[in-house]
Amino acid sequence: MTGEVYGKLTVISRAGSSNVGRVATWNCQCECGNLCVVRGTCLRSGHTKSCGCLQKEIATKTHMKDLTEQRFGRLLVVGLSGKDGKNGSLYWKCACDCGNIVIVRSDALISGRCESCGCLNRECASERMSHQSGADNHMYGRTGSKHPNWQGGITPEHSIIRNSFAMKSWRKAVFERDSFTCQLCGDDNGGNLNAHHIKPFALYPELRFDVDNGLTLCESCHIDIHRNGRCKNEFTSSTVAREAGRFVCFAP
Repeated sequence: MTGEVYGKLTVISRAGSSNVGRVATWNCQCECGNLCVVRGTCLRSGHTKSCGCLQKEIATKTHMKDLTEQRFGRLLVVGLSGKDGKNGSLYWKCACDCGNIVIVRSDALISGRCESCGCLNRECASERMSHQSGADNHMYGRTGSKHPNWQGGITPEHSIIRNSFAMKSWRKAVFERDSFTCQLCGDDNGGNLNAHHIKPFALYPELRFDVDNGLTLCESCHIDIHRNGRCKNEFTSSTVAREAGRFVCFAP
């Protein structure tokens, strides 16, 4: 990747590998003159396009604009929820047409990346499945114990808990403690964050609503952790803090 350009970043040399998933990291120089170390996956996906200066430029254009009572897709902005102390990003409380309340960052609303609480994606998926109905659908009749994802009848209970008010409150508390920022790569993009259970949700029911057992991760890092089996007991907040300090991955 040496010599390649990604947004405002020019790759200078290989920096090494991160301890999380052993992802290659690269030394990059930004157009503004700053040097930074970025994961190769973040460069190739377009997730990281600068040392952070691009985000600041966008912030000056969008973050200070009052969005109250404006509509973005299915979301109606109710009011200001808070401000990120690190980069000044504004977060807005939004009411979705389905009745859910979500917290979304200014640029996610203005750019159109976030247009619902998530219900729109679920409806689109359901509509795609509807094109294969009845006997033409390979999942037709495969319910309960016949379904490939059957886990002994525990799914309904878990679904109720995961969609409960208590779980939503826990998730919000984890986000607020971590300043709405991924604790691995530094991503603070609203609508892209997950509250990860350090000790697994299914194995430790007594810790499901313990904020100390939660960790804010972006969607990409959350997938990497589960894919690489790093969601067991050895994965702790202190471990994340040490590993996150080995590389820098700024959001664009």
